[in-house]
Amino acid sequence: MKRLLFFGMMLLLVLQAFPQGAIKKQRKLSDKFFFGGGLGFQFGAIAAIEINPLVGYVPLNNTYVGLKGVYQFYKDNRFNESTDIYGGSLFGMYNFIEKVALYAEYEVVGLQTSYFTSLQSFTDKNRYWIHSPLAGIGFVQPINERSKMVLMLLWSFNDKAYSPYQNPLVRFMIMI
Repeated sequence: MKRLLFFGMMLLLVLQAFPQGAIKKQRKLSDKFFFGGGLGFQFGAIAAIEINPLVGYVPLNNTYVGLKGVYQFYKDNRFNESTDIYGGSLFGMYNFIEKVALYAEYEVVGLQTSYFTSLQSFTDKNRYWIHSPLAGIGFVQPINERSKMVLMLLWSFNDKAYSPYQNPLVRFMIMI
C-alpha cells in the first residue's frame, strides 16, 4: 500500500509540475495522443528479449501519461530453461528541461511460479503477480515535432528477492 501511495504521489507531482497557464498553443485532440513502444535485450547467463507497446496522452505541454504492455521472453542458459513474463503498467513523464525528464511507472507482471523457484513457497498457482514501482530520469532526443526517443535510467522500489529486476534498470522507448 505504501508503494501505491508513493507512486500516486510521484504521478501527481509529475502532472502538477508544469502549470496549465504555460500552455502556449491550442492543440487538436488527436495531437494529444501518442503511440510507441520499447525494446529491450539482455544477453549472457540470463538472456531476455522484451517488447513494450504503449499508448499515451499529453494533458499539458511536456507532461505525458500512458499505458504500456509488457512481454518478456526470459531464458536462463545455465539450466536451459525459459519462461514468458507479461503484464502492463501505468506511467508518467515530465520533460522539465529540454532534453531531461522525470519518469515514474507502476508495473504489474506475471511470473511463472514453477520457473521462479523462490515463488513456490508463496503460492500454489501457476502464475504469481509482481507489483513494481519504478522511478528515475530520462534523456530525451526529439526526432521531429511530435516524436522522440527516450533513454531512461530507472530504480525499482520492489525490494523483494523474487523481483524480476536488478537496480538500476536501463530502458529505451520511442514516442510517436
